[in-house]
Amino acid sequence: MRNASRGEGGASELLRALGMVRNAAADFQQYQEAKADQEAEADEAEGMEAFAAGVVDPTKLAESKAYRAGVEWQRGEADWATRRSTMADGMGQLIQNQTDPDPIKRRAEVVTFLEQQNHDFAVGEDGQLRKFGSAAANRHFAEQMAGVRSAMLPQADVMIRKRMGEQSLEDMGTTVMGLAKAGDFLDPETAFARVLPYVDRRDAMETYIQAVEAAAGELQQTDPARGLQLIDKLLGWDRTRQNASVAQPTAAPTAGLLTPFQGFLAGKRTGKMGDARSGGSAHNGEDFPVPIGTPIVAPLGGEVVSSMRNARGGNQVRVRLDNRAIVGFAHLSSREVQVGQRVDAGAQLGLSGNTGKSTGPHVHMTMEVDGKKVSPSSYFSEQPAGAPALPTSEAFSSAFGAAGEGEAAGGKVSTITPLEGPLALSPGQVLHLQEFRRTYSQRAGAEAERQRSEQQAGNLSSLIARLTGAEGNYPTKAEVQAKVRAGAVSPQQGMQLLNIIDGDTRQARSDARQAAAWAREDRREGKEAYLRSRVGSLLGPVYAGRATITETVGKLTAAVSREADPELRQALMQSVHGELSQLQTLRQKGPEYQGAGDDLDGWEDTYAGQLGKVRLPRGMDTQSARALIRSKMDEVRTDLGRGNVSPEKVRGYMESAERRLDMWFSHTFPPRPVAKR
Repeated sequence: MRNASRGEGGASELLRALGMVRNAAADFQQYQEAKADQEAEADEAEGMEAFAAGVVDPTKLAESKAYRAGVEWQRGEADWATRRSTMADGMGQLIQNQTDPDPIKRRAEVVTFLEQQNHDFAVGEDGQLRKFGSAAANRHFAEQMAGVRSAMLPQADVMIRKRMGEQSLEDMGTTVMGLAKAGDFLDPETAFARVLPYVDRRDAMETYIQAVEAAAGELQQTDPARGLQLIDKLLGWDRTRQNASVAQPTAAPTAGLLTPFQGFLAGKRTGKMGDARSGGSAHNGEDFPVPIGTPIVAPLGGEVVSSMRNARGGNQVRVRLDNRAIVGFAHLSSREVQVGQRVDAGAQLGLSGNTGKSTGPHVHMTMEVDGKKVSPSSYFSEQPAGAPALPTSEAFSSAFGAAGEGEAAGGKVSTITPLEGPLALSPGQVLHLQEFRRTYSQRAGAEAERQRSEQQAGNLSSLIARLTGAEGNYPTKAEVQAKVRAGAVSPQQGMQLLNIIDGDTRQARSDARQAAAWAREDRREGKEAYLRSRVGSLLGPVYAGRATITETVGKLTAAVSREADPELRQALMQSVHGELSQLQTLRQKGPEYQGAGDDLDGWEDTYAGQLGKVRLPRGMDTQSARALIRSKMDEVRTDLGRGNVSPEKVRGYMESAERRLDMWFSHTFPPRPVAKR
């Protein structure tokens, strides 16, 4: 290698050395120094000849060469800075895209990448080693290339470790979501076994929760009940509800009472029953000074009768115990139960705090027996209280295991600890899941109600068609009553249908008695004129845009129920109902409705595109926000789908809807505050 300056053979050897050979940078330095010495000798000989001929001033020649060497060095510095930045970015991108399960192979890819970058910097476009202007410059850049690998590989090791942990989290989340959607609930202990051991279990828990929520979200339309079961299992409510079916009330009034929180037996109270309060009221319970975050548990099995927050008591929970007494806790930092939920003795109700009108961290505890407020400490002292009971979740606790260690960026080491406390779920996660369940349940209920209303409307339309004789047999009273009991038709609709059937029956008898007295021609002409009048009164507002199709169907049903003549009734229903159906079909196929549908699609995309510029409500992620926007758009689509808006008013309706939607979006997703500079 020391003869690298002798001809092209030495240069080729150096080019190969710049790859995987261990001393590539040192060989490159030697080559550059030898090359520089050779060029300096040639320049000196040339300069002496020129000076002897009187052509060149040696001093100016030296200055010119020094200037040129400086320019070459500066150019090399700029190129190296760019190359170093490119190496760092490229290394990060390479590690981000790696998928090999072997970290040794991933590191080898990084080493190859760094050596290739060194090679590309050292070799010019002509395939020859670059010259940097002087021997000192050559040594400087050789040292830079020699040190870049030792400087960047430790960073690469940390990044590879972090990326492999992230990928294990992603794989775990995908598995949990897929199994949950298929009906196989994967417990956390089994799920976390798929995650690399050095991954922070708090990150694993967040990924696990997000995967279950995503599975529940995809079950929203097809099987919302199963989606709720997933959330209940995550909260541990399924076990509580299963136990509730076999739980029996306590025989003795206070037998088996558990200490509701640590510090209750200490006897230190800052507020007693009956103490005077501001405004002339008396204290209705007792105050116990305990640190914020102290678990509050049910002293006996019972049912949650209140879970709320207000300005005075902050977060509050009240439970009707199996012995019929009611215990309450106020000023909590979090609530972990909902109204109507069954809890066992020792089930965690929330965490102590300092919310509402509170002068310091404490628990305000109340007891109510037979409708009267009593002192909690006196009530509990009637029977020795048991040891503090804290709920456990074996699967979660086992999954977290002991604390581990992991590397942080930059080579530092940080301790990774599991979640602390009796539950694997943190209070914030419990609150988030409870809010997610509440909104999920509301959406599922609203969707079920919408589907039920649409089904009832369809059944009503079918029965009306049968009343007119357009299709099927004439319905009987027993059939209508059966549909009302089954929920296929609402009670109000059923009453109207029964009135129509009763009227038809009565009128049939009346017609039979009066048939001989009627002048058929007069009757026919009178009925036609009357029918035209009634049809015009019902359809005129629709064509004028003053009434919707849904409103007109309701008016038609009411008008028919009052019509005594079955012939007129059937003719009226046939004329109006048939024309309304045609009108609805024409409207829905018209360009106005098609344009409105395109507008709604565009608005949905616009709102979704603005989510990155606004603040999402607490507990809501981007996927939930997109689903909420889509539901708001579906409300407008549903109204338009009924053909209730006349074509002339579709544009005005859409402008009004756009204003309402803009106001709703601004209120639900306020803009992010501008950072102060």
